Amino acid sequence: MANYITSLDNRISVAETALDNAAEALQDAKYAEFVTRLYKACLDRSPDASGLDHWVNLLKNGTITGIQTVKSFVFSKEFLNKNYCDECYVKHLYQGFLGRDYDAAGLANWLKRLKNGATREEIFNRFSASTEFSNICSNFNIPLGSQIDIPQYGTVPQGDCAGCGKTAPVASFVTRLYSICLGRTPDKSGFNHWCTKLWNHERTGYSVGYGFVFSTEYLNKKTSNASYVTMLYNVFMDRSPDSGGYAHWLNKLETGTSRLAVFKSFANSAEYKTICASYGIAAV
Repeated sequence: MANYITSLDNRISVAETALDNAAEALQDAKYAEFVTRLYKACLDRSPDASGLDHWVNLLKNGTITGIQTVKSFVFSKEFLNKNYCDECYVKHLYQGFLGRDYDAAGLANWLKRLKNGATREEIFNRFSASTEFSNICSNFNIPLGSQIDIPQYGTVPQGDCAGCGKTAPVASFVTRLYSICLGRTPDKSGFNHWCTKLWNHERTGYSVGYGFVFSTEYLNKKTSNASYVTMLYNVFMDRSPDSGGYAHWLNKLETGTSRLAVFKSFANSAEYKTICASYGIAAV
């Protein structure tokens, strides 16, 4: 009888071990599915074997959360090098966080927030806080985790969008100044200079605007006060002057107010701050 009981205990132990191994294998498969989904949603490719094993082991060991895993993909060098425009960025967040295509109203909402100055990190946190993503993490038995820190300056693309070919916002901003202020396309060295200064946060929308408006090239044009005011409206308000505003500023210049003083009024305007925000640039 004792031998029978011992044999039965051994068989039960073996069965329990087999069940544990099956449960572990099932969970590992869930982790692999979660990670594979991120590779395809964020990087537009299937995972490489070593990468898949790396992320599965981190999840298995409990050293990384759902939010941290998505962050590692969305802010990876491979993802950032794609220089996705705002629209493509948000569409990838839908797939990465929610595992589905965007809805038109939702996409419009997120793009409006970005245009009004929200950083990509802030939008990331909004997605990570969604009930949909929380439910997905629960389904995969992955802890949700905490939201990411918001940096002083948000992440912005530094090249043409790999998804649709759209020009990077900073590049468009600089090209716009060349066109409006100097009436020409940018030269390569000047273009790279201003873009790099903005990307490295060494210049602001205000200081770059000053650099063009008071450049030797612009000053050598010897423009009239009327042309100067019109240019300021186009640069700093992205529109033609209204008759009342035009008359006001022209009168200021004609009665002794300096061009620098008028420039400061335009460059510090709420309209220009909104324009800078839409390009992902700090105004001042």
